[in-house]
Amino acid sequence: MTNESFNGNFTDLLVQTFPHPLSKTSAYTCTSALIGGAVNDVSVNETSVRPSFRSSLASMSCGIGWTGDGATDSKYEQAAILFGQKLQDVGDGVYLNEPSGYLPNWKQDFWGSNYEKLLRIKHEWDPEKVLTCKYCVGSDEPRE
Repeated sequence: MTNESFNGNFTDLLVQTFPHPLSKTSAYTCTSALIGGAVNDVSVNETSVRPSFRSSLASMSCGIGWTGDGATDSKYEQAAILFGQKLQDVGDGVYLNEPSGYLPNWKQDFWGSNYEKLLRIKHEWDPEKVLTCKYCVGSDEPRE
């Protein structure tokens, strides 16, 4: 989250969401890690991380936990998607290791302006598309 992310919209989202769990056996949770220092010593184009990461203050991962027999899972899954979308509206980017299963703008969310450069590198070093994952660079291209 960049300096600009920590504003009234972010605070309002947390204040409106956290005191109101979906049920007595559910909870919204967030963890964060402060970033900065040496992370800012690297040019935004020298690594694959989203350029805004270099000027961010924190990386925050949020979710919803619940108990039950699975009968109401879709209710919580939809709430998690909505909460994730709201967080993206106040934040800037998504951490690759803990993504939502629903990211329609994943190229921009993960890679930002680095995506096209990374795609060229991917085509050069992995033309057969052996290395892949759900939101990896080039993962939306068909495998032959």
